[in-house]
Amino acid sequence: MADMSQRLREPLVLTLLVLAAVGWFAFLAMWINASNQANQLQQQLAQANTARQEAAAQLAEREGLNGDIEQVQAELEAAKGDLQSTNADLQAARDNLTSIAADIESGKGEIEARQQQLADFTAQQEEAQAQTDALTEQNDQLTQQIETATQQLNDVGARLAEARKQEETATANLAQLTQEAAVATKQLSDTQTSLQSSREEMTTLQTQLADRTAQQEEAGKQVQTLQQQIDDLTSRRDELQASVDDYQGQLNTLQPQVQELTATLAQRSQELKDMEARIADQRAAQAVPSGNYRAESGLGLTLNDDGSFEMRARNGRSVDGQYTMDDTALVLTDASGDIGNASFPMTCTLSSQGSTIVIADDADCPLAGLSFARGN
Repeated sequence: MADMSQRLREPLVLTLLVLAAVGWFAFLAMWINASNQANQLQQQLAQANTARQEAAAQLAEREGLNGDIEQVQAELEAAKGDLQSTNADLQAARDNLTSIAADIESGKGEIEARQQQLADFTAQQEEAQAQTDALTEQNDQLTQQIETATQQLNDVGARLAEARKQEETATANLAQLTQEAAVATKQLSDTQTSLQSSREEMTTLQTQLADRTAQQEEAGKQVQTLQQQIDDLTSRRDELQASVDDYQGQLNTLQPQVQELTATLAQRSQELKDMEARIADQRAAQAVPSGNYRAESGLGLTLNDDGSFEMRARNGRSVDGQYTMDDTALVLTDASGDIGNASFPMTCTLSSQGSTIVIADDADCPLAGLSFARGN
């Protein structure tokens, strides 16, 4: 029974119970509401019928009393309007009653659904009862197993007491082993210290070995590089030796020609020196010294050693400036004085005949064709 109460407290069961209760309450509320609305509609219908009867009675009474046809017709029309309004209200009440009946039918369907849920809940309850019976049987089995385990636990307690005695003996042995382990630990610590020192020395030696190995590899690479350079230089030397041998052969072939050309060059150099000496002598013989010169027209020309000149006409006009002269031309520059239309610098081609300066016929020289003889 307690299991059944606990089963009823489960969420699914509680949910189904709540849904069933809500369904019944909803059905009752809808049924009560529908009954009230039906009563109200019946009352409204009765009131409408009463009003219609009263209107008909009033109409008959007025027809009998007054005899006024027009008034009766007007009242009749009004009564007909009231009757139509009452009929409309009656039809609305009937429609509302139909809607309420439909709601009642819908409520009946929902009630049937709730009844089906209740039937399902009943089936689940029966299934839960079956599970409860199975659990009760399992409980009995577990109780028997617990009794067996209790007996085994008692046996274990006895064995535990024996084990405690053995533990005391083992504890004494453990104390002795602990003392021996302390001594061994001290020895192990000393050994580890020595081992650490040895490892550090080995690490240092490994580092040195790695450095030596790297240096050896680098030296090997340098040796290979130097060997390659030696091979390249040897090949280059052989090529140069072949070139030298070739050049030596060409030199042996060209040496007589060079000697012959050297002798010819020496001869030509001597001939050139002799020619230059003769030219110098000729220039010295043909050179026009500085001094005073005069043309047949009376034009005077003075050439000074400092490179200045002065040209004078018979009418007293004169021109001063600078000159340069070689064996082919006389160049007058920086002229000042009565130069007239003449332009400077003035270049006049000349030829000298002893101490006479002869100006060649040159259209660009105003002195063309004049001969200046040395004199005062």
